[in-house]
Amino acid sequence: MLELERKAALELDDRVRTLERQNDAKLEEERNRRLREVQELESQVSTGHQGLNLALQMKEQEVQILKTEIEELKANLDREKELKENALNTIKEVQQTMQKTGVETSAAIGTLESTVASLRARIHFLESGSKAQSDKESKKKLIKEETLRRILFNQVQELKGNIRVMCRVRPTFKEGAEELSIIGKEKRSNFGKVSTEIHAFSFDRVFGPTSQNQEVFEEISQLVQSALDGYNVCIFAYGQTGAGKKHILCHLLTA
Repeated sequence: MLELERKAALELDDRVRTLERQNDAKLEEERNRRLREVQELESQVSTGHQGLNLALQMKEQEVQILKTEIEELKANLDREKELKENALNTIKEVQQTMQKTGVETSAAIGTLESTVASLRARIHFLESGSKAQSDKESKKKLIKEETLRRILFNQVQELKGNIRVMCRVRPTFKEGAEELSIIGKEKRSNFGKVSTEIHAFSFDRVFGPTSQNQEVFEEISQLVQSALDGYNVCIFAYGQTGAGKKHILCHLLTA
């Protein structure tokens, strides 16, 4: 009986040890599995941190680039504002100078024209023949006065401008458009805004579509006089095809 109990106890001990070994093996396996999971999670966390750091660095670089571009745009805008202000100041100074010069020139022209008119009257008197003077003296004075008149008349023309640009507008044709559109060169700013440049043209005189030949002749008659006095004079019409050059020089007298 005791032998059977001892044998059963030994078998029970063997079974317990076997179960303990199996349990230890399972625990070790579970422990290793948990360790691997922890390592994988740590690796994922580390990779995620690296990705976040890289993304953060890229965003910081983008922000820095945008800041640099904004600073450059502000600097360009300040320069453009300064250039615009300088241009406006220059235009004002030029306008003031031109107004002052125009007043002085107009006064000088008025004085010279009065002198020329006086000389013309005197020449006319000498040409009519004065009984108080001899023919020889009259002719001598006539030549002298005529020479002085030519000099003064030429000075008037020089004051008015050796080169004069005048504009005569041709009337529109019945089959033509009533309005004329001219598209200038486009300019793009640093902000991408597209604007069309505006050019201002100035002329010594402008003849409208209803101007008559008499008005044009009154303007160029003084140049004709200069040519008769022996000075070089050139009058020509300039413009693209269809601008009205023939209308300016040789249109109908009633036009």
